[in-house]
Amino acid sequence: MVDSRRKGVENERQLVAWLRAHGYPDARRTLAGDGHQPGDIANVGGLTVEVRAREACKPESWMRDAERQATAEAPLPVVVYHPPGVADPGKWIAMLRLEELLLELDSNGD
Repeated sequence: MVDSRRKGVENERQLVAWLRAHGYPDARRTLAGDGHQPGDIANVGGLTVEVRAREACKPESWMRDAERQATAEAPLPVVVYHPPGVADPGKWIAMLRLEELLLELDSNGD
């Protein structure tokens, strides 16, 4: 397996383990590129989760990838960025578009 792909798989596994330990027991990695899965990780409360761990941070490109992966079951695209040197997935950075954040806040306020 190519080194970057191996690192990607390991980051996804770490995030799945963290999510399961924090209230998402059904979180799981998806099959890459099959066109039927919502992002890299599924079963996370309606989120399409894309995981990125690169030196160069490219949030716009990553968000477009997540948006393309969104499904009716997981309509909210989120990118989880693993910054270099940050081991704890709970300290990784979750990104979503501001308009999506505000819609979520408004819908939870009712």
